[in-house]
Amino acid sequence: MVEKTISRALDVSSLNQVLTIVGKSQLSFIPPHAKLGRVIKQPRNLGTGIGILYSLAHILPRNPEAIVSILPSDHFVAPKRVFSKFLRLAVRFVKDNPQNPLLLAAQATSPETDYGWIETGNSINDSSILSVSRFREKPPMEEASRLWNRGALWNTMITVSKAKTLWELARAVKPDLIRHFEEIFSSLDSGISEEEAENFYQRIAPLDFSKDILEVNAHQINVLPMRGVVWSDWGRPERILEIIGQFGLPSPMSTGGSYELNRTFRERPRRVKSFA
Repeated sequence: MVEKTISRALDVSSLNQVLTIVGKSQLSFIPPHAKLGRVIKQPRNLGTGIGILYSLAHILPRNPEAIVSILPSDHFVAPKRVFSKFLRLAVRFVKDNPQNPLLLAAQATSPETDYGWIETGNSINDSSILSVSRFREKPPMEEASRLWNRGALWNTMITVSKAKTLWELARAVKPDLIRHFEEIFSSLDSGISEEEAENFYQRIAPLDFSKDILEVNAHQINVLPMRGVVWSDWGRPERILEIIGQFGLPSPMSTGGSYELNRTFRERPRRVKSFA
């Protein structure tokens, strides 16, 4: 799954521009031959918000004008070529609109209570890109059903943004946390030691990227619905089995645990509407 995610990232960047952040406990699961770009080790898990900010803190001192794509590695996304069109579209949009992070959202297929939801607003310049009206994280079933019926979208957390724009959105809600990060900029740029990283993580609190950063700044976020893309968060085994059953894929048990999932979708022609 990590290698698939890297493959998606390489459609908008080169390997020397890829930064993969992993927890120390996850390193043993990554094959030694895997090409992951620059690997950043987190001393421990403090939530998606800290993981993303720790990554941005490695990027900003070197390239304050960088555009970043945040791609969680526990996602099933297919077909890849259609997803890549949306990702490239998002990068172009952010280049022209640097103050507005752009979320790639999935079209909901059920009233899922374990996903985040996005209620959308108006079209941006008569395009397929929409403003965000409200985020709703893991709603109860009754509300999830209402959101589904209204055409709300699933929040994939796949985000394209200017790095410094995300940084300032975080500063607006957690100024002390950002100050702590900026105090270690020089250490991160030169190569922070494991002991220094551990000490830093002991001084900060957990942070959720969607709830604590995106939701609070909803007025500044835009969203791009990924029509024609099948998306699933594979954080739970039952979702893996659901995709396998939905598309008649062979069981991992019968194939040694590895096969090409995206080939099922290669023959499906799709169109992506430009925002221009």
